[in-house]
Amino acid sequence: GYPSTAWFQWGTNTLYGSNTLPVNVGNGFNVVYTTNQISGLVKNMPYHFRLVVSNAVGTIYGFDQILDEANVVAWGANFAGQKIVPPGLSNVVAIAGAYDHSLALKNNGKAVVWGDNTFNQTNVPAALNTNLVAVAGGESYNIALKKNGTVVAWGANIFPGETNVPAALSNVVLIASGQYSSLALKNDGTVTGWGANISGLTNVPAALSNAVSIAGGSFHNLGIRNDGIVIAWGDDSIGQTDVPAGLSNVVAVSGGSFHSLALKNDGTVVAWGD
Repeated sequence: GYPSTAWFQWGTNTLYGSNTLPVNVGNGFNVVYTTNQISGLVKNMPYHFRLVVSNAVGTIYGFDQILDEANVVAWGANFAGQKIVPPGLSNVVAIAGAYDHSLALKNNGKAVVWGDNTFNQTNVPAALNTNLVAVAGGESYNIALKKNGTVVAWGANIFPGETNVPAALSNVVLIASGQYSSLALKNDGTVTGWGANISGLTNVPAALSNAVSIAGGSFHNLGIRNDGIVIAWGDDSIGQTDVPAGLSNVVAVSGGSFHSLALKNDGTVVAWGD
């Protein structure tokens, strides 16, 4: 509610030592997507960083996190070549695993995809492959968030709708993909879903307001409100959407095939479902 500024502290350890320039993030209560450019990184060197936000009330420090520009290592099932990392792939800043293919986002804003290509999911359309800031994958399709807050998609449309990003979708700050459906979190705290509406996957509950994070499972989805409460919806055949009573102070969620996970701000993990 007060005019605030934000910046990042970063360095090779938790003493940080370097700060990015402060940027104005407004005086609202919604999610704000902010970036700061840094340079001079040593490749394959893990760097620590944390977000700092300050206003007239005080200064708040976020959790310690890790960034790097690194090579990619993959392991596990390889029935479609999804763990065969393309030779020479480097300068990667984010990764995502999909059902039968894998994704990497490079520091030049372009995605590289490998594995099963039955539905052209590894052929990123050139017109879409620019200014990307996040990637996510479903069973045979992919979505990506662009720097301007829009979302693009390519690959299979088996259950009509997986790649049909809503035309008016904008101001997106976070994306997530399940097996056949996708989610986008907007900077006003609302969540939009599209794709196959199996078990109501794309029917975002009204209770999920002021959202700050989202995640997709196979046939269920999860979101976190800014009060640390988890909202889950979709298939509940094995209790995967039965959020444990009293669960609070959640800072991250993840969805599996038939189970869900929540990370609390004290570093503990809660799991439910199959």
